[in-house]
Amino acid sequence: MDAIRSCYLTTVNKRVFYRVRFNYLNRFRYGAYPYEKITKTRTPLDRVYNYARQHNIPVKGHTLVWGSQCPAWIGGSRCEGTNLSASDLADEIESWIRDYCTRYPDTRYLDVVNEATPGHAPAGYAQKAFGNNWIMKSFQLAKQYCPNSTLILNDYNVLSWNTQEFIAMAKPVIAAGVVDAIGLQAHGLAD
Repeated sequence: MDAIRSCYLTTVNKRVFYRVRFNYLNRFRYGAYPYEKITKTRTPLDRVYNYARQHNIPVKGHTLVWGSQCPAWIGGSRCEGTNLSASDLADEIESWIRDYCTRYPDTRYLDVVNEATPGHAPAGYAQKAFGNNWIMKSFQLAKQYCPNSTLILNDYNVLSWNTQEFIAMAKPVIAAGVVDAIGLQAHGLAD
Protein backbone atom coordinates (compact mmCIF):
# COMPACT_ATOMS: atom_id res chain seq x y z
CA MET A 1 0.00 0.00 0.00
CA ASP A 2 2.93 2.38 0.64
CA ALA A 3 3.91 2.10 -3.01
CA ILE A 4 0.38 3.02 -4.02
CA ARG A 5 0.35 6.02 -1.68
CA SER A 6 3.65 7.30 -3.00
CA CYS A 7 2.88 6.98 -6.70
CA TYR A 8 0.86 9.37 -8.79
CA LEU A 9 -2.33 7.79 -10.07
CA THR A 10 -3.85 9.25 -13.20
CA THR A 11 -7.62 9.35 -13.53
CA VAL A 12 -7.60 6.21 -15.65
CA ASN A 13 -5.31 4.41 -13.23
CA LYS A 14 -7.48 5.47 -10.28
CA ARG A 15 -10.50 3.94 -11.96
CA VAL A 16 -8.69 0.67 -12.56
CA PHE A 17 -7.28 0.76 -9.04
CA TYR A 18 -10.72 1.24 -7.47
CA ARG A 19 -12.21 -1.55 -9.53
CA VAL A 20 -9.43 -3.98 -8.65
CA ARG A 21 -8.47 -3.00 -5.10
CA PHE A 22 -11.81 -2.33 -3.44
CA ASN A 23 -14.95 -4.43 -3.40
CA TYR A 24 -17.22 -1.42 -2.94
CA LEU A 25 -17.19 2.37 -3.20
CA ASN A 26 -17.85 4.39 -0.07
CA ARG A 27 -18.24 8.18 0.04
CA PHE A 28 -21.70 9.06 1.29
CA ARG A 29 -21.50 11.01 4.54
CA TYR A 30 -24.23 13.36 5.73
CA GLY A 31 -21.72 16.03 6.67
CA ALA A 32 -19.25 15.52 3.85
CA TYR A 33 -21.29 17.68 1.50
CA PRO A 34 -23.84 20.33 2.35
CA TYR A 35 -27.20 18.55 2.42
CA GLU A 36 -28.66 21.01 -0.06
CA LYS A 37 -26.40 19.51 -2.72
CA ILE A 38 -28.28 16.22 -2.72
CA THR A 39 -31.13 17.90 -4.60
CA LYS A 40 -28.85 19.08 -7.41
CA THR A 41 -27.46 17.05 -10.28
CA ARG A 42 -23.86 15.98 -10.81
CA THR A 43 -22.79 16.24 -7.19
CA PRO A 44 -19.70 14.32 -6.06
CA LEU A 45 -22.08 11.75 -4.60
CA ASP A 46 -23.78 11.32 -7.97
CA ARG A 47 -20.45 10.84 -9.73
CA VAL A 48 -19.28 8.18 -7.27
CA TYR A 49 -22.64 6.40 -7.35
CA ASN A 50 -22.90 6.47 -11.15
CA TYR A 51 -19.30 5.30 -11.57
CA ALA A 52 -19.93 2.37 -9.25
CA ARG A 53 -23.15 1.39 -11.03
CA GLN A 54 -21.51 1.64 -14.48
CA HIS A 55 -18.66 -0.63 -13.36
CA ASN A 56 -20.76 -3.08 -11.35
CA ILE A 57 -19.11 -2.05 -8.07
CA PRO A 58 -21.37 -2.30 -5.01
CA VAL A 59 -22.01 1.00 -3.24
CA LYS A 60 -21.63 1.32 0.52
CA GLY A 61 -23.13 4.38 2.15
CA HIS A 62 -21.12 5.69 5.11
CA THR A 63 -22.86 7.10 7.06
CA LEU A 64 -26.40 8.39 7.60
CA VAL A 65 -26.18 9.36 11.28
CA TRP A 66 -22.86 10.25 12.91
CA GLY A 67 -21.81 12.67 15.60
CA SER A 68 -18.53 13.61 13.94
CA GLN A 69 -19.98 14.95 10.70
CA CYS A 70 -23.21 16.77 10.02
CA PRO A 71 -24.14 19.79 7.93
CA ALA A 72 -23.01 23.01 9.63
CA TRP A 73 -26.55 24.35 9.81
CA ILE A 74 -27.51 21.50 12.20
CA GLY A 75 -25.47 23.38 14.80
CA GLY A 76 -22.93 22.70 17.49
CA SER A 77 -19.22 22.08 17.40
CA ARG A 78 -19.90 18.34 17.90
CA CYS A 79 -23.17 18.10 15.95
CA GLU A 80 -25.41 18.59 18.98
CA GLY A 81 -28.19 20.12 16.91
CA THR A 82 -28.15 23.50 18.64
CA ASN A 83 -29.66 25.40 15.69
CA LEU A 84 -32.92 23.44 15.42
CA SER A 85 -35.73 22.21 17.65
CA ALA A 86 -36.11 18.50 18.33
CA SER A 87 -39.06 18.21 15.94
CA ASP A 88 -37.21 20.10 13.20
CA LEU A 89 -34.19 17.84 13.67
CA ALA A 90 -36.42 14.75 13.45
CA ASP A 91 -37.91 16.07 10.19
CA GLU A 92 -34.44 16.87 8.79
CA ILE A 93 -33.05 13.43 9.66
CA GLU A 94 -36.02 11.68 8.09
CA SER A 95 -35.75 13.91 4.99
CA TRP A 96 -32.02 13.15 4.67
CA ILE A 97 -32.57 9.39 4.94
CA ARG A 98 -35.58 9.41 2.59
CA ASP A 99 -33.83 11.61 0.03
CA TYR A 100 -30.61 9.58 0.16
CA CYS A 101 -32.48 6.31 -0.34
CA THR A 102 -34.61 7.74 -3.14
CA ARG A 103 -31.62 9.18 -4.98
CA TYR A 104 -29.31 6.17 -4.45
CA PRO A 105 -31.65 3.15 -4.40
CA ASP A 106 -28.96 0.62 -5.36
CA THR A 107 -26.87 1.22 -2.24
CA ARG A 108 -26.02 -2.34 -1.25
CA TYR A 109 -24.54 -1.66 2.20
CA LEU A 110 -25.47 1.25 4.41
CA ASP A 111 -23.84 2.36 7.65
CA VAL A 112 -26.94 3.80 9.26
CA VAL A 113 -25.41 4.78 12.60
CA ASN A 114 -21.67 5.24 13.06
CA GLU A 115 -19.58 5.40 16.23
CA ALA A 116 -22.50 5.58 18.65
CA THR A 117 -20.68 3.80 21.48
CA PRO A 118 -20.43 6.11 24.49
CA GLY A 119 -17.08 7.86 24.33
CA HIS A 120 -16.83 7.57 20.55
CA ALA A 121 -18.97 10.00 18.49
CA PRO A 122 -22.68 9.54 19.23
CA ALA A 123 -24.93 11.81 17.17
CA GLY A 124 -26.17 14.40 19.65
CA TYR A 125 -28.50 15.90 17.06
CA ALA A 126 -30.23 12.53 16.57
CA GLN A 127 -30.50 12.02 20.32
CA LYS A 128 -32.05 15.48 20.61
CA ALA A 129 -34.50 14.58 17.83
CA PHE A 130 -35.52 11.11 18.98
CA GLY A 131 -34.45 10.87 22.63
CA ASN A 132 -32.64 7.83 23.98
CA ASN A 133 -34.27 5.74 21.26
CA TRP A 134 -32.35 7.57 18.52
CA ILE A 135 -30.43 4.55 17.26
CA MET A 136 -33.59 2.46 16.92
CA LYS A 137 -35.46 5.30 15.18
CA SER A 138 -32.58 5.91 12.75
CA PHE A 139 -32.62 2.24 11.75
CA GLN A 140 -36.41 2.15 11.46
CA LEU A 141 -36.28 5.08 9.05
CA ALA A 142 -33.48 3.46 7.03
CA LYS A 143 -35.41 0.18 6.86
CA GLN A 144 -38.50 2.07 5.70
CA TYR A 145 -36.75 4.05 2.97
CA CYS A 146 -33.89 1.69 1.99
CA PRO A 147 -35.59 -1.73 2.22
CA ASN A 148 -33.11 -3.42 -0.14
CA SER A 149 -29.92 -2.24 1.58
CA THR A 150 -28.00 -4.20 4.19
CA LEU A 151 -28.27 -1.90 7.22
CA ILE A 152 -25.14 -1.70 9.37
CA LEU A 153 -24.40 -0.51 12.89
CA ASN A 154 -20.78 0.57 12.57
CA ASP A 155 -18.12 1.43 15.14
CA TYR A 156 -14.37 1.29 15.59
CA ASN A 157 -12.02 -0.67 17.84
CA VAL A 158 -14.87 -2.20 19.84
CA LEU A 159 -13.09 -5.54 19.95
CA SER A 160 -10.20 -3.83 21.74
CA TRP A 161 -12.00 -1.42 24.07
CA ASN A 162 -15.55 -0.36 24.92
CA THR A 163 -16.63 -3.89 24.00
CA GLN A 164 -19.29 -4.24 26.70
CA GLU A 165 -20.63 -0.74 26.02
CA PHE A 166 -20.95 -1.54 22.33
CA ILE A 167 -22.72 -4.83 23.02
CA ALA A 168 -25.15 -3.15 25.43
CA MET A 169 -25.89 -0.45 22.85
CA ALA A 170 -26.28 -2.93 19.97
CA LYS A 171 -28.46 -5.58 21.64
CA PRO A 172 -31.80 -3.70 21.52
CA VAL A 173 -31.58 -2.78 17.84
CA ILE A 174 -30.40 -6.26 16.89
CA ALA A 175 -33.24 -7.81 18.90
CA ALA A 176 -35.71 -5.49 17.16
CA GLY A 177 -34.59 -6.85 13.79
CA VAL A 178 -33.67 -3.49 12.28
CA VAL A 179 -29.90 -4.11 12.07
CA ASP A 180 -28.70 -6.48 9.36
CA ALA A 181 -24.98 -6.39 10.11
CA ILE A 182 -22.34 -5.05 12.48
CA GLY A 183 -19.49 -3.05 10.99
CA LEU A 184 -16.14 -3.20 12.79
CA GLN A 185 -13.51 -0.78 11.64
CA ALA A 186 -10.07 -0.13 13.12
CA HIS A 187 -8.31 3.14 13.80
CA GLY A 188 -4.58 3.00 14.48
CA LEU A 189 -4.32 -0.34 16.20
CA ALA A 190 -0.70 -1.26 16.91
CA ASP A 191 -1.28 -4.93 17.65
